[in-house]
Amino acid sequence: DTGADHCVVKHEIAEKAGLKLISSGHPLHGIGIDADGRIYMGRIWFICESKADRRIMHNIWVDAQIMSANLKIERIDGVIGRDVLHHFNFNYFGKDGKFALRYLK
Repeated sequence: DTGADHCVVKHEIAEKAGLKLISSGHPLHGIGIDADGRIYMGRIWFICESKADRRIMHNIWVDAQIMSANLKIERIDGVIGRDVLHHFNFNYFGKDGKFALRYLK
């Protein structure tokens, strides 16, 4: 979500993933409104196949502070925000509804 400053997931996902709680009681506004937003330290992990050899998988990760909240939208478990996306070039192909990320080393 290029409009989101930070990554956000539902409370239950942060807890199930075992993320390290840094702080609680941070209000969240935007994708949802939650007075009990929490901040965790976590890792956003991308796994993709190599363009050169499809048998090879690349692992790319970004350590980030991840907020959790009571998101009211059922079909969304969370969003990846600009704090992680700024490590990539991002292209969205609207006609197909697909996107591509290129890691900036």
